[in-house]
Amino acid sequence: MNRSSMDGSSIDRSRKILISAVVCAFNEEEHLSSCLDSLAAQKTRLSYEVIIIDDGSTDGTRTIAVDWARRNGGVAVRHFQIVHGGLSVARNTGVDKSRGEIVAFVDADARAEPTWLENIAGPFSDPAVDIVAGRVSNLDDDRRFARFIHKVHFEAAMRAMKDSGLTGANMAFRRHIFEAEGIGFFDYFDRRGDETSLRVRYFGRNPSRKLMSAPDAVVHNQHPDRFFTWLSQQSYEGAMTAVIESRIDEHIKRAEIVAKLLVRSGALAALPIALLAAQDLPLLAVLALTFWGGRMAFRARYILGSMRGGVESEGPLGAIAALGAVLTGTMARDFGYLRAVPLLLLGKKIDMGQSVGSVVTSWDDGMLGGGDESGEISGDEAGAKGAPE
Repeated sequence: MNRSSMDGSSIDRSRKILISAVVCAFNEEEHLSSCLDSLAAQKTRLSYEVIIIDDGSTDGTRTIAVDWARRNGGVAVRHFQIVHGGLSVARNTGVDKSRGEIVAFVDADARAEPTWLENIAGPFSDPAVDIVAGRVSNLDDDRRFARFIHKVHFEAAMRAMKDSGLTGANMAFRRHIFEAEGIGFFDYFDRRGDETSLRVRYFGRNPSRKLMSAPDAVVHNQHPDRFFTWLSQQSYEGAMTAVIESRIDEHIKRAEIVAKLLVRSGALAALPIALLAAQDLPLLAVLALTFWGGRMAFRARYILGSMRGGVESEGPLGAIAALGAVLTGTMARDFGYLRAVPLLLLGKKIDMGQSVGSVVTSWDDGMLGGGDESGEISGDEAGAKGAPE
């Protein structure tokens, strides 16, 4: 779609919307305009709309979103500000408010390539495909650590996956999996892990359906620019893995979770044991190192890919830095898993709701030319639909 005048006259509202591009934002005044500009610049003949879900931002996100919408009358735009509920609630709201047959998600701090929508829609020509995973490139090449960790962790992890990797910054779904299957994003995953939990639940119940990658559907996304920020993410993702395995994956058995817990506990304890026993109990030290090496060998494909990424990013010494980073990151993930699993096995309650947010204010492209820039909707009215059906 091409941009046009502010009066929105070029929008054919009788035309069926094929794709809804959903942008969930929380305090993203710094990045939102760039993301929305990239959506307005899409080179496609497919009919699409942009849905902006403001998850209770306290900065200028709402003003930026509405001002941008008024300037871009050639794109069908709707904006909803909801009571802050976290990422999953925001995404469920985006699904609920969208009209497209395909619902695509892009992060508010990302920028989509001009052919993103065209390319992420392509794999849906296969009727067996229900979910498409786009490719995420690094947006922060001027920040050394962000560039480095994208190469040695994110790209390596995507390559190491047995199936197509799915990341929340760039993904698309057929609408019917939300409507007919009763599947949505779980409220508990308010920051990360929401897309993985949905994928595990959906394909666990529908193994014959497909997830396909679309490497030409590219968005550029921000990555952590500090080591300890990334390490904290790894620990959090380890804890979220524990929740997914114990509460969402309907095929994994309790004994498997206990076995993983023991292996990861042993791997975390192995290095301190090896160091303490090296002088007086060398055999114990060797056994501990062997156990730790076995745990790392299980991730050999990821580690080797990380070292290759380190060379691409920083030269030969980058391989050593990459090895150190991913080994430390693996231990952080194991620590997060170890911290979460015991409580889950003991019956810790987890909210597995799939809620739609309560809308505080909304703005629709149909209001262009009208007197008000936002429509007030009560929380009770907006939340009447509940979870995606």
